[in-house]
Amino acid sequence: MSLIIPYITQTIETTYGKNNLFCVACLSDEAFWTCGNEDILKLYNLDGQLLDSVQTQSGNVPRDIALSRMGDLLYTDYINRCVNLVNGGEIRQLIRLDGWRPHG
Repeated sequence: MSLIIPYITQTIETTYGKNNLFCVACLSDEAFWTCGNEDILKLYNLDGQLLDSVQTQSGNVPRDIALSRMGDLLYTDYINRCVNLVNGGEIRQLIRLDGWRPHG
């Protein structure tokens, strides 16, 4: 059994600053969503160009992001205890939690 050794193929600069990029979710082989230390989720291509951005509904910093099977963006809001879905620029609350906070 051989292990594949990972290597860096490209470095992409974001506007989050050093050590402030929290999460990355791959939309395709050519684009990925990011979240960091601000209330804006950002979509970049592999050239580092900003393709799209979405401000969180509450203005809170998202704690984590994911993509649905359909490619819709999901993010957690730790402060408001909810999981939100972004579809076509519209944000819809999917789940509001009672007693615990979504962190990842």
